[in-house]
Amino acid sequence: EPDVNKNTEKAKTKKLSEDDFGHWLDQSLDTGEFDRDVTRLTMEQMETSLAEVPGINLADLQCSGRFCRASFDAENGESPNISQLIGASSFIDSGFTINEPNGRVRVYFTQPGQSLSDLRSEARESVLGDTHPS
Repeated sequence: EPDVNKNTEKAKTKKLSEDDFGHWLDQSLDTGEFDRDVTRLTMEQMETSLAEVPGINLADLQCSGRFCRASFDAENGESPNISQLIGASSFIDSGFTINEPNGRVRVYFTQPGQSLSDLRSEARESVLGDTHPS
């Protein structure tokens, strides 16, 4: 039975933080996964959703065929409440957010048919060298 506990502890230390996962996704966009056409189409969809949530601005958007990263800020200079935006967006299936020190909020979300858990497993394997998804 002690072996079972060792594996559990090892699995806990192999957990990929949201920041590490976000960094891995950023690197994917920077090293060739960025797709200008997918980004443009997503931007067109997002403009409709943004029109329904005044006070929130899209600062940056980059997409690949698998996921997108969007940065938002608020017109009032505070951290934007993007929960309204996510609720108004038909294209944001699954994702997560990271609050930036400058008040912006980064949102990472999957493209239709893509799984956040699959991306996370790929990132975990790449960053931590873990070939056994937990």
